[in-house]
Amino acid sequence: MAANALTALAHAEGGSILLFAHTSHVLNAPMLGGRFSGQQQPPQSMGETLRRALGSRYVAITEIEPVKPAPASAPPDLFRLLHPACDQPCMMSASGLQLHQVRIGINGDDQQLVDPATAASFYLIIPEPSK
Repeated sequence: MAANALTALAHAEGGSILLFAHTSHVLNAPMLGGRFSGQQQPPQSMGETLRRALGSRYVAITEIEPVKPAPASAPPDLFRLLHPACDQPCMMSASGLQLHQVRIGINGDDQQLVDPATAASFYLIIPEPSK
């Protein structure tokens, strides 16, 4: 996926490209936790490859979901930490986040452990509907 994105960028003749992909793919973070917890070496994400190739020119915007309840000893849920600041869909910058090793929900039933200050540039938060 990253090779395809870099090829498209090369054909953009100095311009930019807008790439849409799943959260797990765009994150500049190793795929840890959830279904990857049993792997000795988790797969490298497209975002990690693009960040290494493009540096600060790679801007990742990712939607985060709530994580299903976990034991009290589990790292905190980024959605629950940031959600109170958004009563409607909003985007929050990762710069200045003083959090380390948090969980983000993926596909409603999986999760990934990330350092939110480096995993993405911005987080899109869509509040859960009121019950």
